[in-house]
Amino acid sequence: MNYLNQFRKRSNESKSKFLYKIKCDKNSIFIGYSYQIQQILHQLIDNANRFNKNSKNKEVVITVELLPPTISENTERILQFTVHDNGQGISKETLQQINNDFRDISQNSEALRLSLTFVKLMLQEIRGEITMKSEEKKYTEAIFHIPVSLANC
Repeated sequence: MNYLNQFRKRSNESKSKFLYKIKCDKNSIFIGYSYQIQQILHQLIDNANRFNKNSKNKEVVITVELLPPTISENTERILQFTVHDNGQGISKETLQQINNDFRDISQNSEALRLSLTFVKLMLQEIRGEITMKSEEKKYTEAIFHIPVSLANC
């Protein structure tokens, strides 16, 4: 989670309040996908800061949680990341476009479209999934799941 500490320093420069919560054993070792996770977090946190310029009390909250094992006794577990901001939010129309593969996002949101397309491609590479939630003028939340293997659990 060194990357989160690095981003906290960068967020201080942009006058954002940056918090993170880790809801799993901090001594667990996750095997796989560290580069992709770092790139995905970078894009989502950057979006949270970029599209939150008008908020007086900018806040970005990152939550990392190891989900309970599923019924099928698989060696992989799901690591869930949530990036939540209190910015301007996304309209219902744009949110629907985002959740439909980002194809039809308007030209006004070109930077958002490119960034989220990159995130989706990175997640596809590692068999991950993303869901976006938002309420206009209140918040945006990106939740992504990544299959991981654990060592020393």
